[in-house]
Amino acid sequence: MRPSGRLGDPEMSMCENLQLRIDMNGDSAYTITDLWLQIKGVYLLPANAIVEASLPSSGLSRFLELDCWSAHGIVGAILSGFLWWVALVIVGGLLVGITRTTK
Repeated sequence: MRPSGRLGDPEMSMCENLQLRIDMNGDSAYTITDLWLQIKGVYLLPANAIVEASLPSSGLSRFLELDCWSAHGIVGAILSGFLWWVALVIVGGLLVGITRTTK
């Protein structure tokens, strides 16, 4: 059964890249490795979301050769960094606009 692609669908996260857990490496203990994997998971969230969204459309993912680990490389890091930068610029612009209108 293929996922529907809707946000409430329990099968939407095919690769489980969007699921942050306390015990990220599955060793039944919270260690510094789990903290690093959580930070990495949050940083790579934009690239993981793009990969997760494109996987249900098999033609596009097959053409681009995307799989569950596609967002974990250097391209995913660059893409995520760019998208986080865009988000910060947007939020910063909104905050500057708010502070200018309240003066």
